[in-house]
Amino acid sequence: MVEIAAMSGALGEGDPVQLDLYAGQVILERAFELPAFCIDRFPFPGEGHEWTADPLDWTAVEAFEAHVGGHGRRLCSVAELMAAASGPENWRYPYDRLAYREGRCESADLTPTDPIGSREECESTTGVRDFMVRSAWGVLDEQAGEDIRAYYMTDTGSLIPGGGHYAVWGGSASQNTFYAPNNYGLHFYGPGDPGYVNESVRSCADLGRPSAEAEADWAAFVDAFVASGQGFASLL
Repeated sequence: MVEIAAMSGALGEGDPVQLDLYAGQVILERAFELPAFCIDRFPFPGEGHEWTADPLDWTAVEAFEAHVGGHGRRLCSVAELMAAASGPENWRYPYDRLAYREGRCESADLTPTDPIGSREECESTTGVRDFMVRSAWGVLDEQAGEDIRAYYMTDTGSLIPGGGHYAVWGGSASQNTFYAPNNYGLHFYGPGDPGYVNESVRSCADLGRPSAEAEADWAAFVDAFVASGQGFASLL
């Protein structure tokens, strides 16, 4: 995992053109306060492994969250994912302040050709790798979700699928998405909605070095996941 220092400052999209273009699918720039935390350097199941080939849906994310909770980890919040990808200077892309760079990361989000971690240049300023290949599921925390929840609120309640507990954050290798295709993008699926292959997940944790036994247990969990050949279905 990578330690992300405590942050106090702006995160999110501030360009009015981008905000209008992706209204409801982009995180507005605001002041964030985040304590230090740890995040997986690579998407699950980790460096050197093949990208998962099965869809990731709400039910599988719930199962993943429950499993990692038994290993001293948790599902990352949207704010944590954005902080790890944008860094303290709030870059729109993990590797560039403003612009998408063709070929910097794996370009096939549905059928990646290289194992996770193959592109050393696909790294954010915080040292976290392989953002911008697939979007990532996370918990829609209060800070990241404040404006989005207000946008989708009606007289009869929220229009966010699943009530907005989870959100799918960030851009992917595709730049023609209906949501902002960068560190500020956000979209939603709820219970019962189909899953999509071009979505991923990582775990986060509070600061503190785990015991050797805990690390061995985590490695065994990952190995069992990979060996099963079932992908996220093995967690259900």
